[in-house]
Amino acid sequence: MIMLVAALYKCGIAIVFFNQQYIVYKPPYDKGQFCVIEPEKYTQAISKQGFSAEEKDFATFEELFKYMKEKLNKGEWEKISRE
Repeated sequence: MIMLVAALYKCGIAIVFFNQQYIVYKPPYDKGQFCVIEPEKYTQAISKQGFSAEEKDFATFEELFKYMKEKLNKGEWEKISRE
């Protein structure tokens, strides 16, 4: 299972937990292009860099990327940041 744990929707950046690692994906999304980060970088992204904490599971990377593209394209991050 792929778990989205943090997102910066206005830029389309996703931090996922997969295979016991924290992985960063950004547009244009490609399953083979990612950056592995240390757990403390994940917590810093939420506490200091404006990422939203998430807990959303996805069965495939394609589903994750589709979700992130929809959020980015619809500007839903604007609604979140104004609340």
